[in-house]
Amino acid sequence: MNWRSTLVEQLASGGQSAFNVVALSLDTGDTASRGARASGEVDPATSIPADLRHLVAQGTGTFQKFTRIHYTSGKASEPGLVIGKRLNDADGDQYELYYLFPLAQEEDSLTLVKGTLATAGLFVVVLLGAIAWLMVRQVVTPVRMAAGIAERLSAGRLQERMKVTGEDDIARLGEAFNKMASNLQLKIQQLEELSRLQRRFVSDVSHELRTPLTTVRMAADVIHEARIDFDPITARSAELLGDQLDRFESLLSDLLEISRFDAGAAALEAEPIDLRQVVRRVIGGAEPLAERKGTRIVVVGDQQPVVAEADARRVERVLRNLVVNAVEHGEGRDVVVKLAAAGGPSPSPCGTTAWA
Repeated sequence: MNWRSTLVEQLASGGQSAFNVVALSLDTGDTASRGARASGEVDPATSIPADLRHLVAQGTGTFQKFTRIHYTSGKASEPGLVIGKRLNDADGDQYELYYLFPLAQEEDSLTLVKGTLATAGLFVVVLLGAIAWLMVRQVVTPVRMAAGIAERLSAGRLQERMKVTGEDDIARLGEAFNKMASNLQLKIQQLEELSRLQRRFVSDVSHELRTPLTTVRMAADVIHEARIDFDPITARSAELLGDQLDRFESLLSDLLEISRFDAGAAALEAEPIDLRQVVRRVIGGAEPLAERKGTRIVVVGDQQPVVAEADARRVERVLRNLVVNAVEHGEGRDVVVKLAAAGGPSPSPCGTTAWA
């Protein structure tokens, strides 16, 4: 067995301790009784797997397997690669030769690489999360700002504008939003100015018409008082003249009230009124038109008082519009004005209705 020890020493010294060598006989007995020779205090019995020995004993090629290398000196075991082959000695006897390559450094390197990759992966994930957060913030923050400014614009604060920085798409969006807000503010100012001019025009026209209307009213009153001396047709004309002057004055009052509504200075003058009087005035003013159209105005429900808490001028204006429209577009059919009061001791709301 001396040649086997010499072989092991020569092969192990040639590898400069980079690997260990084990030489075994090919019998199947105990490892120690088979004249095992090993370098580097390797324990052949536990370091060489049984299935690898079986492959080497049965085959003619070279076989390898990963295992753990154990030592007889009490040194801690370490991962390694075992390569084995069946050979013949000088006498023609077969034996097994195994090279054991420790992989402790490689395992340490692999562990270091794994740790480095894990650390780098975590850093990349954190970096990507930060980049995504910044990107989302750059997009969401201007959108939220635009939403808030839009709400303030809708509330009437037309001087609100977005803060624009940079030259990216969000900045162009902010510039477009600010330009839209400026145009909107300009248009609203123009509309307000136009509305102010319209109110002033209506007010001026109403006041200017009152002077000639007063003169015509004085002349019409004189004619109306002397109508008993006229023939029936002229007397009726004097009455119609007075009624139409009343209507004209009412229209002027409506114009003034419209201007007050536009200026926000109109006030409701509600009081208990008998709607039958309002209906009579409206029908009296619409009868000449009804006669020309061949239409008959019928009042239903005027036997009992119909009291409502309302503004008489506004109710009369609304009813007049309804009746006049019904007469003009009724194509000769009867126009029915129905009065009704809701039950209860308190004055009922306005229940006047007109339809054709």
